[in-house]
Amino acid sequence: MRLLFDALKTGEVYEIGGRPSMQMPVTNELTKRAERRWVVISYAVRGWAAFWAEMAPQLPVARLNYLADRLESDKPLTPRLVEQAREEFDACVAHMATLPPNEIRRAMLHKNIKWELHREMAEGIADMEQEE
Repeated sequence: MRLLFDALKTGEVYEIGGRPSMQMPVTNELTKRAERRWVVISYAVRGWAAFWAEMAPQLPVARLNYLADRLESDKPLTPRLVEQAREEFDACVAHMATLPPNEIRRAMLHKNIKWELHREMAEGIADMEQEE
């Protein structure tokens, strides 16, 4: 994510299908190997903000959400907004260091389950619409 903010600061990011995108490190569940997967930047930023809004509601994430909104609506980003969103991100990372690892793992698992359910529901709805 830090590399993402560096890229946003320069104004140069990859686009896939007209959406600003980036590569995220992920662990392949079958091979347990680290891989890189392309994701839409706004989804990653919004996911991070949603995670921390639940995990530590006292942490501000409004600028992260605003950044995601601007990316989704294809509106320009100001260097100040990118800087403010990065400050919120850095505050979340700093807070993470104060939490027990099992608490973070549990919260991540909970959030991943919610994301998967949401994705499955969205895909199911899309499948139903295509059948009509």
